[in-house]
Amino acid sequence: MYRNITGTTKSKNAIKFACSDAVPCSHIVLNNVNLEGNDGKVEAYCNSAEGFGYGVVHPSADCLDSHDNKSLGHTKYLSETAMVGEDAKNAHDEL
Repeated sequence: MYRNITGTTKSKNAIKFACSDAVPCSHIVLNNVNLEGNDGKVEAYCNSAEGFGYGVVHPSADCLDSHDNKSLGHTKYLSETAMVGEDAKNAHDEL
């Protein structure tokens, strides 16, 4: 989970998930991620990456493979993550 990240980048690809075709990345969650470029134009790049974003996600990570027919699984995962966040009041966000 990448949560509450704000910043700038010189790179065209502000979000980059370059995962292995043999062992793809999965269960990536982006929440309140806002990355800007020096020239205002940034993109997301994904290779063999599955997940979803909610809240503000800029640039849009539409390149993440998402399985709409499994949205109930994503909702359950999101609910469990939110419960952990509420229980861990003194926890720090990690990247």
